[in-house]
Amino acid sequence: MSTSLQILAEGTGDFLKVDPDGYREWVRDHKNRAMVPKLMSEKEAIEKLVSDGDYLVYECNYLQRGPSALIREVIRQRKKDLWIGAKFTWVAAALLVGAGCASKLDVGFFLFGPVVEQAIREGRVKAYEYSNVVMTNRIMAGAMGLPFIPVRSFGGTDGFEHSGAKLIADPYTGEPITIVPALNPDVALIHVHRADRYGNAQIEGYPFMDREIGGAAQTVIVTAEEIVEPEESGFSRSSGSC
Repeated sequence: MSTSLQILAEGTGDFLKVDPDGYREWVRDHKNRAMVPKLMSEKEAIEKLVSDGDYLVYECNYLQRGPSALIREVIRQRKKDLWIGAKFTWVAAALLVGAGCASKLDVGFFLFGPVVEQAIREGRVKAYEYSNVVMTNRIMAGAMGLPFIPVRSFGGTDGFEHSGAKLIADPYTGEPITIVPALNPDVALIHVHRADRYGNAQIEGYPFMDREIGGAAQTVIVTAEEIVEPEESGFSRSSGSC
């Protein structure tokens, strides 16, 4: 006996196409895991790896260890029509909107401000305001290869109405539960404390969701406070890299 999933309500907002099998195929065919030198300048990285129209994600910029230099390089190169996914993004979202780089925002907590407000009123930017935990769960789903993930929040909010979330009847209990679409960005920007020339990276202190966005994104650009030799920090082939 088969039972169809019952959708009780759903948001009307845009969301990045969910294609977990397509993402796995892309990773299989394009991600190079060989221990080969990957060093390049910020300018070269953004020129080579970020295209107009990409979905770009970064973590906790402005307050804690964000990829500020890469965001400024995106602005300098005048990348266009970017879809930005970020939490605690504060000023960076306004900078990307004000520079004409972003046309869509998926955000948790961020500094709205007059720049973003004017762009939304003029139709130059669309903003979809999730919570920080919902954005976190969307990234986690993308990193795990799932098409969606259930969350115990967000239902019944204004954000739900303008998002890609759905309210369903839990097939196990019959109770309402919110599900949100997974997120597999085109590019993730990450800043770390140290890295080697092969792309292995270390973060001191709280990592936020950097490991998860590295696992969810097709392409990862890492900047570091310090470039070290692998043996200096105990990097090895098994030590995990961005």
